Amino acid sequence: MDLEFRNIHIDMFALSKAEKNQPKTSLEDTLITEFQNEMYVTRGVVLVTKGRASMRYSVVHGIEVVRAAKAALIDYVPCLISSTFSDIFIKLVGSISVNDAMPSKPENVIEQAIVNYKQITGAKLSFRRAENIAKLGKKSTLYTDKRLAKNLDPRVQQYVKEGKLGKTAAKYISYENPDKQFSLATMVISESWTTRDIELYRAGGQDSPIRKTMYADIDTIQKEIEEYSGYKTQIIPKTKNTGTMKINFYGTEQMIDIAQKLLKLKHDCMYTVLGRHNGEKEKQEVSEISIKYSNLDIIDDLRAVLTSKEGMSMR
Repeated sequence: MDLEFRNIHIDMFALSKAEKNQPKTSLEDTLITEFQNEMYVTRGVVLVTKGRASMRYSVVHGIEVVRAAKAALIDYVPCLISSTFSDIFIKLVGSISVNDAMPSKPENVIEQAIVNYKQITGAKLSFRRAENIAKLGKKSTLYTDKRLAKNLDPRVQQYVKEGKLGKTAAKYISYENPDKQFSLATMVISESWTTRDIELYRAGGQDSPIRKTMYADIDTIQKEIEEYSGYKTQIIPKTKNTGTMKINFYGTEQMIDIAQKLLKLKHDCMYTVLGRHNGEKEKQEVSEISIKYSNLDIIDDLRAVLTSKEGMSMR
């Protein structure tokens, strides 16, 4: 096993629907308290694997730590990364975490698990430690709180205290000119903007961010995706925030091209391939990939990956 210990951004974890919705445990309550009290997390070790490039990380062990970090609005979580973990190693990490009378830092638990693993199997393991690991836990949230207190309009700070605005959104707003922060925060709340919407607004995008008035934006978004990707695109809303995006293509080569772009999505979504995409007539008959979106963040995400320079079509 090739092991690396470093921090991973909270958005880079691929959690299943069951993992997202499972009941909160007593360990999670403890972890959330530690995070919120600006403590370095000393309970629970996160083991993750990663597939091909640009794909997110799958949690093998320590899902409670990831869920707690997300609930406490923590940006980064310390993780041990490998292409695969043996069942013995996973059980050792779990038993050390549970049996310790006093909680230990994740790296200390990992070191002890490596010692025990060698005693049992005879195999010697080691792990690389990333330089930025010290920036986790306490420092990431503490930095945000200090920045908001120093740079954010008091009226916007009140929005955060009242729960109307998240800390991450407030951090992005804090980079705006002070005289514009309150109006921007009010707009973010009323239009339910994402942090990427705020970034696009601050960058001066003409058609950005995607406000939650989807029907007015459909034509512009479709044209933008078609222009940059080369694929004919149709967005079919079902409700204000849900619907289907259909992308037309010809042949297996183009299907693979689109699928590789979809791997770069930050949000989970379901898609199906319809029509002929193999055989002699594949390049003459149009096929389509149908993508269901459950919120407008997914549309924003799709537009980002399909209109990037890497998203230029092979056509």
